Formats: sequence, C-alpha cells, structure tokens
Amino acid sequence: MDRQQKEHYISISNGSKDAQGLVFSLNEETKSSQVKGLLSKIGLLGSNVMVNYSGFTLINPVKSCDTIPAGGSCVLNFSTPNLSVGGSGNSVVGLNYSLDGKQYKTNQVVSYRYLDINSVSGVNFSGSLNVNIAQGKSGYVVGYLYGGGVAGTKYSNVSLTTPASNVVINNGFINNQEVASGQVIAVEYKINSQNSVPTTVTVTPSWSGSKVYTSQGLQSASLSSGNNVGVPLQIGLTPSLNAVNFVVGTIPVMTAPNSSTPVTINVTNNGNAATASNKYLIAVADPLDSDLIIGGTCPATVLESNASNTCTFTFSTTSVSPGSATVKYMYNGGEVGSAMVYWTNDKPVPMVSLVPNNPTVDIFRYTATPENSTIFTVTNLGKAPLESMNIESYINSDVITWIQDGTNCGSSLAVNGTCTISGHFVGTVDTQGVLYYRALGWFNNESYNFASLPVRYIVRGGPVLTLTPSTVNMNIVANGRESALQTFTVTNTGDATARFTKMELIDSKIGLKPQIVQGAGAGTCTESTILSESQGSTPSCTVVVSYGPASPAEYTSNDSGVSKLTVSYTGGTPVVNASIQSTINYSLIGNSVYLSISGPEVTGFTGGGTESNPYYGTPESGPLTLTYTYKNMSESLTMNNLNFRTNKLPFGYVVDPDLSTCPVESGVSNLGPQAECNLVYKLDKELLKNYPTGGTTLLQFESPLATWTTESFGFYSQFESTTSGTTFTTYLQPTISFVLSNNESSFESTVLTMTATNESVVSSLHGNSWSVDGWLESVPVNQSANCSVNNSDMSVSCNLKESSSVGEVTYIMPNYVQQERTYYFPLSFSTNAGEYAYLDPSYTFIKWFIPSNP
Repeated sequence: MDRQQKEHYISISNGSKDAQGLVFSLNEETKSSQVKGLLSKIGLLGSNVMVNYSGFTLINPVKSCDTIPAGGSCVLNFSTPNLSVGGSGNSVVGLNYSLDGKQYKTNQVVSYRYLDINSVSGVNFSGSLNVNIAQGKSGYVVGYLYGGGVAGTKYSNVSLTTPASNVVINNGFINNQEVASGQVIAVEYKINSQNSVPTTVTVTPSWSGSKVYTSQGLQSASLSSGNNVGVPLQIGLTPSLNAVNFVVGTIPVMTAPNSSTPVTINVTNNGNAATASNKYLIAVADPLDSDLIIGGTCPATVLESNASNTCTFTFSTTSVSPGSATVKYMYNGGEVGSAMVYWTNDKPVPMVSLVPNNPTVDIFRYTATPENSTIFTVTNLGKAPLESMNIESYINSDVITWIQDGTNCGSSLAVNGTCTISGHFVGTVDTQGVLYYRALGWFNNESYNFASLPVRYIVRGGPVLTLTPSTVNMNIVANGRESALQTFTVTNTGDATARFTKMELIDSKIGLKPQIVQGAGAGTCTESTILSESQGSTPSCTVVVSYGPASPAEYTSNDSGVSKLTVSYTGGTPVVNASIQSTINYSLIGNSVYLSISGPEVTGFTGGGTESNPYYGTPESGPLTLTYTYKNMSESLTMNNLNFRTNKLPFGYVVDPDLSTCPVESGVSNLGPQAECNLVYKLDKELLKNYPTGGTTLLQFESPLATWTTESFGFYSQFESTTSGTTFTTYLQPTISFVLSNNESSFESTVLTMTATNESVVSSLHGNSWSVDGWLESVPVNQSANCSVNNSDMSVSCNLKESSSVGEVTYIMPNYVQQERTYYFPLSFSTNAGEYAYLDPSYTFIKWFIPSNP
C-alpha cells in the first residue's frame, strides 16, 4: 500500500488428525540479500525468518507452527515489500506436513499491489472474492479492509454488515472499532454454503464519523451524515462438489525490453478437483499480435486439488517502447480470468493503467449496487504526462445502467499521478456484459488511447431463498425426558415467487435423529408453501425441528450425527430449480456416566458471553480467564483415566496449569461419583500482540473433548454437554499504523506519521521508532510535541495517549551517498515495555535512490 511495507498473517487450521513435521518454504528464497542483511541489523533475522528476492518476508514460521494438533491452528506473519506507484507482485508460501505418516503439501499464493490511500477516502474493501464450496459445507475467506484519506485520519464506530446470515466474521475485526488511514485489516469470514445455485454476498463497511489529526492536534471533524458507507466486499459463492478454482498472482509492471529477464507469476488450484490430464490452464495475449511474450510451466502442468502444487506463467517483451496488452486465462475452452500487463521504460511517453477494484458484479433485476462500489484507479506509469485527458465509459447493453457517482480525475495526469472514478450499476432485466473505461489524451503532439480491464456484470432474476440459522447444535441426554427444539426461518430475498417442492431432513443414519415437527407445534412452512417475491418486504415462513427424548434403557452409549434440513423450490422466468440447506449437528449422551459442564466464571471480561453480547476484554482488563466446572453426574461410578484434550482452543487462549484441577495434555486422573474439577482458560495478551490487525474476534469457544473409562461401560468420550452451550469472547487492543510521506523515490526528507486507533482501551501507549546507527547520519527533526528524540541512538518515542493520538517526525536523507543506486534504510517499531498494541507494520525500509540527473 502506497509505498509502505505492510504486515499481515496467514491462519492455518487443522482437521481431525494431528499434523506433524510442518516445514514451510518460500518461492525464490534467498539466503543472502540486502533485505536479509538489513533484517539482521534490526534484530529480526534468525533461523525462523525467510526472505525471497522480491523482499517478501515470512516471520517465525517454525517457531509458532511446528506441530498442529487435531482441531488446532497456528498463525504465520508475513510482510510485503515496499511498492512504487502502480507496483504489484506475488509470492508463494508452501507447506509440507505429515498426517498418519503420509506426506502432504499445500500452497498459498499471496498477491499484493500498490494502493494510493489518498485517492480514496473512507473505510473500504480492496476487491472481490470468489469461492467454491460444496452445498452444506463450510469454508473460510479473507477480505482486506483499509483506511483511506490523508495520514492522521481516524474513522470511528466502523462496522461491517451483511444481510447474509451464513457469512460471519471469524477473526480479525470487532464492530464499532476505530480504523486509521493507512491501516490494513485482514478480515476472515466463515461461510456456510447453503444454496444449490450461485449467489453473491455483499459485506458493507460503514462508520459514524471521521477526524483528521496532525501533530498539532485535531484539525477537522466530520460528523455522521447518514451516508458514511465504503466500498463493499463482494463474495461470489459457487456450490460445487468437483470443480477447479484457480488462484493467479498479479502481474508486475515490466521494464521493456525484458526478454532475458521475464517476470513470473504463480498459480495454484484451491478447488476440490484436479485439472484434467489433457487440459491445461493457458494464457493468451489480446491482441494476439501484441509484443507480449508468454511462457511458463502452466500449459504443461496438471494442477492438483487443494493447492497441492503450483505452476507459473512468465511475461516479457522485445518492444523498446512502452505498451500494454490484455491477458486472458483459458481452461477447457472457456475464459476463467483476465488481467492487464504493462511495460514501460525511460522513454518520455505516458502509459496509463485503469484498474477496476471488482472484476465481476452480480446483482438481481430491479436492484442496484451500492453507490461508489465500483472504482477504477487510473495511474500514469509512464515517463511523461497525459495531457488534454478525457476519460469515457463504454457499456455493451442498454438494459443495465452504469451511473458514475464521482471522480477526482482532471484534464491531465502527471507522471506517477493517480486518480479514481467511482460508480454503481442498476439492473432491469436478465442480462450480462462488460463495462470498461478509456483514457484518451495527448503528449508532444501524439495522441494516446488506453483501455481498462473490463468489469463483467451479470443481472439475475428468480427466487432466492435464505434459511436461518445456517448451522445449529442439538444435544440431549438419554434420560427419557429431555428433548431439543430448533426453529428455522425461510425467507425469499429474490425478485420472483418461490414455490416449495420438497421439505426434508437428509440423514442416512438409522436410529434416533432430528425430525420436522408436524401438527401441534409445527412451523408455518409446508411442502406446498408459496413465498412471494421480495418487494420492500421479507416474505418468510418457519420450520420447527425436534430431537429426542431418548430412553436411557435403549440408548446406553453416546451417539451423534449430522442432518441437513433441505428446502427445494422452483420459480422465476426462466424457471429456477434450486434448494437451500442448513446443517444440524446433533449428539446424545447415552448413559448415566457423563460430565455436566457449568460456567464459565469470568475474571476481567465484561458482557454476557453470547453472540450478540460477547464477553469483552482489553489489555487493561487485568487477567482475562474463563473457568468451567466439570462434574461426574453418576451416582455410583468413577470416571477412570479422565483426560481433557485442550488442543482445540481458539488462538490466543491457553490453559492455566496453576489454577486448573482437571487433567490436560498427557495427564490423566480419576473423578469419583458427583466429584468436580475445573479448567481455567487464560487469554494470552502477549501472544495476541502479533495477531491480527484491527482487534481480535474469538468466536465459538467450546469445551474440549473429554475421554474416560468406566468399569461397567468401557470407553467414552464427550465433546460438549447440553448445559454448557457456546461461549463468545472478543478482545480489542490498539493498533499503531506507521506511514511514510515519501518512499520509493528520490527526496530530501520523509515524514513518519504514527497513528493510534482504539487507544482509548489502554491507559498508556507509546509508538517508538529506531533507525540503525550509521545508516542515517542526521538526527530526526521536526518531531511533534508529543514525541521525543534520543540524539545518541536516533530513536524516537511518541506518546500516543496525548490529545492527538498522532505522532510525527522527519528523517533527513544522508549526504554521503554519491553514486546512482537504490538504498534501504531500516526502521524498527515498538511500544514501551508492558504496553499492548498491534504494530502495522513492525518494521519498514526507507527506500531511496539517487537519480541519474540529481
């Protein structure tokens, strides 16, 4: 982002078996580089840090993720390199691991690109996502949220909302927090795939107001206007059991000619099916007679499912003049994606890129996308301005309307200049097509014409049902009395009437399982229900499902299963035949020897522990603990060799061994009739300083698996009693964003601005910057009133609990450098001892070069 080095994370989750021998890799890793040497200077380099030739860095991959127990997770931190205007790149993080003695491998392509935070204000998502998840299954996606506007801007009460109940924040963000300009937040969503047809989910950021701070304090404030809505995240969800899904890296801007040094992008297939052995992913240039040369391994590589391997495309040109071309990615005769590739050099000509934030838009008939939701970023990558500039839009349909909401583009675009165009779509009838922009202009009596990558739009019609909740747990004890009831709501959010054709619980299990209630106590939905289209209302009906009771004489052992509540429906023109599903996880405790779980008793937290009112903690809350009490409910039998496997704790929680009396890890003990023990879970604040940005959401903290033996019944296990439910907790810490005013160019000085958000949750907070002695010869100057400079080691410390919560200091570039080359000056960031905050980033480089004609 905007010449800055940004720090993020990759969350790695494990399934039902222990994963061992985790070994990470990084494409084009270097053992000796300038970046690696500088990391060593600031104390960040060790055996657990990997760096590649692009400057992409993995931090502590082995230390935090060596072995992941079943149901557990770990976190990898990574830093992207500094990028110049229009810059982009991609890297591949590989993982080899062992399950039951068998070796596996998976890969993650990480793409990054330059973003001018001054060109778009507000809190926005950076693009759209597409994911393939089979109906009835769950998956995780990450969307990147960023704060725009001038350095020092803070947005208050930021919230992320979506009408889709099957999409929830899993980690990375807490609603009603603050976000600062330059801050990037990786928001992880859990998605339950319910529909049998493709759907699109929109997540919209909003905020109540904004304030601009400088080192002199508050400069301006904008109160809520009722329209503080940012660029939304669109998640395209395709249900598929056997499908490929390509993840393609972004193409960097090339320096022409570069036939001997082509640029490389990486590709994986994270779908649930491999590519066909006789069909490969290929890339073709449009126009075919362009000067672009495409190579790589993808046209001869079978891409396995689940990102098990990778392939590459290479791009180069023999042209001696700047140019561009469209690249189309083709598979099995169809286009699966596209991108623009640009090449420039020192020739004094303009080269303008027009890049949309969302390559596809999917809406219903007679609906509109949010205002300013589609943004074209216009950047001059060339070495000359585009003058007399005129930007025009083109759309190939008269039944969809493109409304341009705003632009800050003028009549010319300077070298390295950036501007934006924003707008939204209004659909009327079923159609699909493309929208693109052209930038036309002149320089030195030559005319130029630059086209954007197209935005592909789809306008859909027909009924679309939602079924809430999307996932439930129904648990009972076999005592002949206890049963569980759950009410589901079916709503038509589409633009046509839905006619039910079937309503059933799909479950192959024989024995006790959930049933749809008929007669007394039944819901209002039937197999002949008709739900009219949504026209400002939400037509809906209900389905009631019951589970139990179970006789203790008949059910003497534990039992569990999964049912799928499925509603099939039809309607629309043309006719849509579809279904919607919710998942019911049910379990039964089948004998008198079972654990009753009470609690939690909490210390430090506030709130109620529910999804709508979770337990809430901050660094100032003191020790944050949850204590659960487990009781053997048998009147006569002892639980022998009792053990609690606590490896499924959410990231950030640990068991307090000094306060807990229940056996954990490899320990076992006996628990007599009616006896109790407890487990105390402690939130590790120091661990959470490194993860993630924008606060931490820890959802669905559940009791761990317990195992024991009894003399009469043998071996038993239990995951959760009917009395414990699910506990929801959140933890919010400050974030300090560090932004340089100048970087990736030639300049005399650069201003470091550090902005704290959510600093109100702590009593003290300092942002510290330290530069390696001998690299910058001048002591930092022009520090703000809340900052102090140590002349001996050139370190800076800013009190961010002052009224402005913003600190500034200026770094002067050295005079001893004479020759034309690029220099990196490392800066390391920290807080004072005992303070808790996420640092965004924890280090960066001032990248500075001497031009050929200074």
